[in-house]
Amino acid sequence: MQTGKRTLPYGRGSVLKQRPNHSGDRVNQGWGSIGARRLLSSVRLGFAAIVTCASCAGPRGGAEYRFLAGDGGDEERFLTGAAREEADRSANARGVRPAWPGPPDEPRVFYLGEFRGSEDVGARTGNWFERVVFGEASVFALVTPQSVAVGSGWAAVADPNAGVHRFNPRGDYELLRGFVEPDPGRRREDSAGGDVAPSTPVAVAGGGAVLFVADAAAGCVFVVQDGEETRELGRGALSRPAGLAYCEARGVVRVADAGAHEVVVFDRAGALVGRVGRRGAGAGEFNYPSHVASAADGRWAVSDSLNFRVQVFDADDRFLMQIGGKGNAAGNLALPKGVAFDADGNLWVVDAQFENVQAFDREGRLLMAFGQEGHGPGEFWLPSGMCIDAKNRMWVADTYNRRVQVFQILAEARTDHSS
Repeated sequence: MQTGKRTLPYGRGSVLKQRPNHSGDRVNQGWGSIGARRLLSSVRLGFAAIVTCASCAGPRGGAEYRFLAGDGGDEERFLTGAAREEADRSANARGVRPAWPGPPDEPRVFYLGEFRGSEDVGARTGNWFERVVFGEASVFALVTPQSVAVGSGWAAVADPNAGVHRFNPRGDYELLRGFVEPDPGRRREDSAGGDVAPSTPVAVAGGGAVLFVADAAAGCVFVVQDGEETRELGRGALSRPAGLAYCEARGVVRVADAGAHEVVVFDRAGALVGRVGRRGAGAGEFNYPSHVASAADGRWAVSDSLNFRVQVFDADDRFLMQIGGKGNAAGNLALPKGVAFDADGNLWVVDAQFENVQAFDREGRLLMAFGQEGHGPGEFWLPSGMCIDAKNRMWVADTYNRRVQVFQILAEARTDHSS
C-alpha cells in the first residue's frame, strides 16, 4: 500500500472566491481593449471601500444560517431563503410541518428544509459590485450530490460532477476539486476543451475536523484538514472506492470497495488494518457494496447493494445480521444505498429504487418508512448517500433532484427506572 502527502493542484480555492470564470470572459469580450480593462480596474479600485463594507455585512441571511453552530439556537431556523420558504409553504398548505409517520401514529421525523447550493446556506461568491457590473451572480450549485457528511463545525457534499462542496456556519463556502494531477497519458477534455483531472469524489465522511473523500477515479481516499497538506490513503490497496465511514471508537476508516467486493479498513495514519468480505451472497460476502456507516458503540453497516440487503457487523468485524432482502414487502430492499445510525442506535437505510428511507431497530425489525418518488419535501428522485449528525438530524443526498434534504429525528422516549 502506498501513502503519502499531496497538495491539491488547484488548491482548496479561496473561500467564496473560487467562482466560474464567466465574469472574466465577459470582461475580455465585452470590454475588449486593454485601455478599457485598465479603466475598469480603476473604477473597481475606486469602489473598493464600498465593496469592502458591503462584504463585511456577512452572507445573505446572517445568523439565521448558523445551523451548524452549537449555540443552542432554534434548530427549526437553520435554513432560510428559498429552502425555508419551501418548508413554510408546505407547512402552511398542510397546516403543520411535514412529519412522518402520519396520523394517527406519533411523528418520529420532521422535515427541516433543503439546500441546493451556496445561496441556500447563506453564502454567495463574489460581491455586489461584480454582480452589478457583470450582470450575473456566481454561485455554487449542487449537480449530482451523492454523499453528505457533517463534522465539527462544517458540512460537506460529494458531487462527482462538480467536486466536494464544503461550508461552515460563518457562511464560508468552498468547492474542493482537482484532488489529483492529470496524467498526460490519459488526457481528457471537457465540453469547452479544457483538461479534466481524473478525479471523481463519490463519498465523504467526517472525523472531527478531518474530511475524508473517497475518489473512485483515483482509487484512493484523500484526507483533508485545514492547515495541513492533503494526503491520501489506500492507493494501490483499493480498486474502486464507493463509500466510507470513520469509526471514532476504533480510530479506523472503513471503505466500501465496489470494484473488489469488499470493505477495506485503514487506521488514521493510512496503514492497512484489514479486509472484510469477498464476492458472494453469503454472510460477510458482498456484491457491489456501496455505502458504509459506523455506530457510536462500534457496530458498522454496509449497503450490499446488488444483494439487496444491508449487513451489520460488530466492532471486531464479526457478522451480526442481515437486514432487508429482495422483494416488495415492508422491510425489503431493492437498491440500498446510504446508511446511518441515529442517537438510539437504530439503522436508517436509503433505497434508491423504492425512493424512500427505512428505519430498523437493533434487532433488524422495521420501525418505519417514509418517502416516495417526487420533488416535494420528503420525496426523492434516485437518492443515494446519507448521514445523521450529532444533533440527530438526517441529511439525505437527493441526487436527481439536485439537493440535500434535512430532517430531524426525534429521540426515543426513555423510562426512568431509578425511582
